[in-house]
Amino acid sequence: GGVRRGARREGENGMELAIKVISVDKCNLQEESRIMNEVAILQSLNHPNILRLHDFFEESPNFFIVMELMEGGDVFDKIVEKTQYTERDAKELVRSLLKGIEYIHTRRVAHRDLKPQNLLLASLENDVLVKIADFSFARRVHTPKSLFTRCGTPTYVGK
Repeated sequence: GGVRRGARREGENGMELAIKVISVDKCNLQEESRIMNEVAILQSLNHPNILRLHDFFEESPNFFIVMELMEGGDVFDKIVEKTQYTERDAKELVRSLLKGIEYIHTRRVAHRDLKPQNLLLASLENDVLVKIADFSFARRVHTPKSLFTRCGTPTYVGK
């Protein structure tokens, strides 16, 4: 399990990637369904502020989700470690976030677990270029007012 670092073969430009490894044996049907839903949604998205899915495959006993490598960590950790977080940085970060949300909403996708830990930074040098990650709670919205399930991270879910 966990996330590992990988790279495309030399003939495929050697780009570094993140590989999420999930044990099929440890997944029940509901978890497997959530993985397949997340992969299907990510395969349909292509935007600079959405974490890019490069590949997905099953090689028993594991699922492998191959994604863009985000070396800057998440927004939560970055803000906690900084001694000063400027209004300008906050503005740029929120602009990136809102562009990503606007895009997924135009694609009729609701993320349903937006939080600082699911906003990843592309590099250690850039504190504002964020990409939305973790679409495990995401759903396609087919009709207005069709999402009623309370979900997400308990700390962030309203009453």
